[in-house]
Amino acid sequence: MNVAASRLLESMHSQKRVTGLTHNFYKYPARFSPELAHEVVGQFSSPNDWIFDPFMGGGTTIVEALVMGRSALGIDLNSLAWFVASVKTMPLSQKDCETLREWVLNLASHDNSMQENNEFEVEEIKHIPPPLTEYIRILIGSTKILIYPRLERFARCAILRVGQRLIDGQDTLPTPVKIAEELIVEIGQMLNRLEEFVIACRDSNVLKNQISSRRILLQKSTIGIETDNNLVDLLQKPRLVFTSPPYPGVHVLYHRWQVSGRRETPIPYLICGLPNGRTEAFYTFGGRRSSETLKYFDLIPQAFRSIAKVIHKEAIVAQMVGFSETNTQLPSFLTAMEQAGYEEIFPITETSQRLWRDVPNRKWYTGNQDRWDSSKEVLLFHKIKK
Repeated sequence: MNVAASRLLESMHSQKRVTGLTHNFYKYPARFSPELAHEVVGQFSSPNDWIFDPFMGGGTTIVEALVMGRSALGIDLNSLAWFVASVKTMPLSQKDCETLREWVLNLASHDNSMQENNEFEVEEIKHIPPPLTEYIRILIGSTKILIYPRLERFARCAILRVGQRLIDGQDTLPTPVKIAEELIVEIGQMLNRLEEFVIACRDSNVLKNQISSRRILLQKSTIGIETDNNLVDLLQKPRLVFTSPPYPGVHVLYHRWQVSGRRETPIPYLICGLPNGRTEAFYTFGGRRSSETLKYFDLIPQAFRSIAKVIHKEAIVAQMVGFSETNTQLPSFLTAMEQAGYEEIFPITETSQRLWRDVPNRKWYTGNQDRWDSSKEVLLFHKIKK
């Protein structure tokens, strides 16, 4: 195996904790490692190229593209993904940082500027336990003093980050006071990481005042993206697609947290001031039952046909994909790519060899097998057929 393939395999198998830059602002489900994104972007694109992630999730590809001197186009159907990726890549001024630090200190001291806000109807949060209802009240009341949208979004993302750590999957829920105390630490750390991100971009000749204009983030379906007017701002067609599409037949909670005995709650959306989100199947191209994977393999080629219309004709399409039934679904996925007008390529291996990995510290629930099953993922490469 050559050096390029070895480096990719090493990055695929990385078990490092996600840290540095803005990558851990939020643990978006099923994300790939920054090391892998960094390696793919570095090997298959050049500075100033546009990189496209049509299923951007928490924005790992977007962040890595920017810090490597590229421009980035990211699309996701999930408004929560758009929110997180936007905050991760929005620079703040020194005055902005001071305002946020003052806000969080006031929050911790229960400053009078925090006012109760009844923006959400009781019906929207009826399944959320009272401590979380109080959490929402404090969130909404406190962020209203932050005048600029970029500041309010950053504050909400900080609360989202703390809430995910203290609430999601926990049996014992925190008090609002505990959350406020954690926020003091979290705000400081997040601002430091954002500064790291800005410095890394500058080191790759992307100045602070250029970052926002070097990325386009859209909250919509990839299917039909070629008709979106926002793409007129692209100075060139993307030379690289790096993404991880939904996995067929795999249950992933992109849209919910679990509390109080694994009861699902849409509280992440309430924290971010977003609509409550849709059902799981809406974000995964179908449910996890065997019959519903038929819908998946109908929608995937539609999505990649649209992708083909906005990328360069010589672009490389790299994607990390997993399956609930690899033996049957991998051939179906490859057929779907052929139907969309692509051919599989092997740009880094000397033979027709695919790169696989066992996903560390993660298991998928799949309706097909009706049990927890160790997950495998494969890195696939395609190009548009000539």
